Amino acid sequence: DRGTGGDIVISVAEQWGPCDLTTLSQRTNLSREEVAERVAQLTEEGDLVSLGDFGGDADAVVYSAQGWAILKSKVASALQLYHTQYPLRHGVPAQEIRSRLDLSQPVYQRALVKLVKEQVVVDERQSLRLPDHEITLTPKMEEEASAYLKSLQKDPYSPSSDLKVSSELLSVLIDQGKVVRVTGGVIFDASAYREMTERIVQHLKDEGNITVAEARTMFDTSRKYILPLLEHMDQQQITRRTGDERVLR
Repeated sequence: DRGTGGDIVISVAEQWGPCDLTTLSQRTNLSREEVAERVAQLTEEGDLVSLGDFGGDADAVVYSAQGWAILKSKVASALQLYHTQYPLRHGVPAQEIRSRLDLSQPVYQRALVKLVKEQVVVDERQSLRLPDHEITLTPKMEEEASAYLKSLQKDPYSPSSDLKVSSELLSVLIDQGKVVRVTGGVIFDASAYREMTERIVQHLKDEGNITVAEARTMFDTSRKYILPLLEHMDQQQITRRTGDERVLR
C-alpha cells in the first residue's frame, strides 16, 4: 500500500514535474531518504516514471505517469506535424524539440533515452523522427528528380547547372546516393563521380601525382568542375595537395 506519503509524492509530481529529489522533498515535507524510497516503489508500481536514479544521480527527475504520457503525446504530435509540413526532411532538429518541451539539457537527454527505448521516437543524432516516418517522393517529385539526373548525365564531367531542384529534393538525392555535391556546390551524378575519382586514383598509383591541368585534360572538362572535385577528394582524405599537385594520402 503506497499510503498517504505516496499519494502526496504523486500529487507533487503531477503538479510540478519533472521534479528532482530536492523539489519533491521540499514540497512533500518528507525527508530525502523517504522520498527516494517512495519514488522507487511508485516507479515499480507504474505510478511514476523515473529518469535517473535518486540514489546516485544528481540530475535524476521523476514524472507522474500522467505527466509522462502527456510529454510523449506532445513529442509525437510535434513530430507528426513536422513530417506533414516537411515530408522530404528526415526529422525535426533535436534542439527544437527540447525548446518546445522547455526542458534543461540534462533532463532532455534522459527523457530522450526513454522516448527512444519506448519507441516513441528515433534519434538520428541531430534530428528526431517518428519510427514509421519514411521519405516518399510524390509522382511530380519523381519526375523532377528524373529530369534533373538526366541533365547531369547528359554531360557527366561538366554537369549542367541550368536545371534546378529544391534544396530538399537535392538532399534526398544526395542521401539516396544518386548525386554527389563537391566543393563549391558543383553536383555530379554519382556514377560519374565514382568513375572520375577511380580514374584519378589509378593515375596517381601509376604516375605518383596529378595537376589540375592533367585532370582537366583527362576528362575534357574545365577548371570550374575539376578543381572542386579535387578539393573534395582532399576533404575526403583520398588525396592531399602538395604545391600544384595532388598525391595519394
